[in-house]
Formats: sequence, C-alpha cells, structure tokens
Amino acid sequence: MTTPLFPIPRTRDPRIPASGAEFRMEGPQPHGTGLAPRCPMKVLVIDDDKDVRRATRDLLEAEDISVAEAEEAESGAVLLERERFDATLLDLSLPGVSWWEAVELVRRVAPWTRLIAFSAYADWDIFAHALELGAWDVIMKPYQSSELIRILRRDSSRCGAGGGGAPR
Repeated sequence: MTTPLFPIPRTRDPRIPASGAEFRMEGPQPHGTGLAPRCPMKVLVIDDDKDVRRATRDLLEAEDISVAEAEEAESGAVLLERERFDATLLDLSLPGVSWWEAVELVRRVAPWTRLIAFSAYADWDIFAHALELGAWDVIMKPYQSSELIRILRRDSSRCGAGGGGAPR
C-alpha cells in the first residue's frame, strides 16, 4: 500500500531552502497519520525567562513529553550531567554567558542530546554558527507550538530503549 507523499525534511541550515523533493513511504503507517509512533521523550529547557519556561513546559507536557527546567547554562549543565535528555532547548540570550559558550557547554557535557537553539534576539548568522557548533536545529522565539513539536518529533526512527531520540 502506498501512502501520501511526504516532503524530505529541510536542511539544518535555515538559510538554504528545502529542495522540495518528495518520496513515497511504503507499507502501513501507525495511527493512519503517516508519522512514526511517538517515543517517550525527556526535554531540558534552558531559558532565563520563567514565563517562557512555564509556557514551554505546559506545551510539551500536553504532548506527553517530560520536561525539566534550568534558568542558566551552568545549572542546565549540572542537570545534563545527572540525567539523560533526548533534547535540550537552549536560549541563545542567557545572561552571563555568550551564546557560543552555552552551545559548547551543552555539546561538551551531553553530546548525545538534540540541541535546539532558540532566541528572540539572534539573527540567522548566529543560528547558522550555532548549527556549525553542533546544534541539531534552531527556532526563533516566539515559536509556533506546532513547529517546536515537529522539530522535537522529527527523526523518531532513533526511538530506542527508554528514550525518544538520544543515542544510548
């Protein structure tokens, strides 16, 4: 059975447009949606804005995603050393640390986590550099809820024992 056409995911570099190429997925699709089954996920949100952390937590928990919070890069690194998170949402405008130091800290402490950089103040050049330093994806604040969920749920094929994407 052939399912509907699905676009190939866009490149990680937001400055390069997606090719628009398509592929057909063969076989039955879970839940009739064409999407891979949901994996249990744990996400760390590192942002100095309490309202952003709370809103992100509410959104993710409504999607059955476990959430932990940190308001600075250093406290986020401590949590990453103690627990395994499938994804880390990192604000690039944290006080007391440059955006590249924050990205490098997360990459050094938890190279397995999907690092998603987000900011209301960063420009596309900063986002592109964050990708070069190892960010998995980027998103501009205020983000669309559906876009954040799509980014987190992408590549569910890496779903493994006890996690929604972080390699074991």
